[in-house]
Amino acid sequence: MKLKLLKNKFLNIVFYIWELPQNIVGLLLRLFIRNEKKRVVSNITIYYLDSFYGGISLGNTIILGNLKELSAKHEHGHQHQSKMLGPLYLFIIGIPSLIWASMYGRIIKKTTNGYYKFYTEKWANKLGGVKL
Repeated sequence: MKLKLLKNKFLNIVFYIWELPQNIVGLLLRLFIRNEKKRVVSNITIYYLDSFYGGISLGNTIILGNLKELSAKHEHGHQHQSKMLGPLYLFIIGIPSLIWASMYGRIIKKTTNGYYKFYTEKWANKLGGVKL
């Protein structure tokens, strides 16, 4: 049993380093989160912010606003992307997703489930087990 715990701690450290850029950004965001609900699942800290619309996944940090359960699954999908892509996550997923979210509904016309047709979001849904 001790060997299994040691193996899990070692893997957590390896993944933390592998996802270091997004973990640093997540830690910086945590500095601005005060008196909000949070829950820790495995080594992931999930913050629930009533004042935030949307969701964001940065390494070991997930921030969720007033969202439905499918959005939590979606953000877990982004967390899986982070584990797969490591230091490339912010460039391949994070930044394009942030740009897409800021343009959707303003520059890009809203459609039914149109937000989730963008590659970053579609893939996150698949990894998170979200069925639309």
